[in-house]
Amino acid sequence: MNKPSFLTESFGRRSLSVVLALILLPIITVSQVSLSQENKGTEKQEVIRRVVQIFIETGQKEYKEGYYEEAVKTFLMAQGYEKDLTVDVREQLNELLEKSRIAVLERKRALETFWAVNELIKQDQLIKAKTYLEKIRDNEFLTTEERKDITDALSEIDAQIMAAKAKLEEAKRKKPSIKEKPVEASSEVKKPVLSLEERQKEIFDLLN
Repeated sequence: MNKPSFLTESFGRRSLSVVLALILLPIITVSQVSLSQENKGTEKQEVIRRVVQIFIETGQKEYKEGYYEEAVKTFLMAQGYEKDLTVDVREQLNELLEKSRIAVLERKRALETFWAVNELIKQDQLIKAKTYLEKIRDNEFLTTEERKDITDALSEIDAQIMAAKAKLEEAKRKKPSIKEKPVEASSEVKKPVLSLEERQKEIFDLLN
């Protein structure tokens, strides 16, 4: 069975929104030099708040699209400004980061299971392979395309199992039934049983 494309694709990418945020932050920060000392602190916090908000929105989008590892990286960048964030934003970031890390772990387990299934198929352990696939078929951390690949793999395994059963049944039908072996004739020659007439003739011959 061919390996699905999602096992060989690379999901490494950096969102345009994150790149823009990283570019804008130093530019906006430098622009604060011209501000009065009184407003500098407030303006800096506002800039950081806006940048962190970009990180959060981007991370949530990455999570929704199934790019869990990238979402973790994005939320970690947002946490780099944790000291300048409110308590509510910190809690939100912690929850999003934990959720993304769990998704990464669950997705990794699902992909490892699929790799194990490939090995089982090579060893013709189709029933066991099917059991493993059924456990991850509805995994929410796999993409729609990946779940479709698993469904297709299950259909292929079912077809192979049915073909193997049909072949076995056909072989059983063609195999001759075992019958009892005929009783072999004894090596000892037994004297045939004589009729009454033959016995009388034998006695008459003896008397003569």
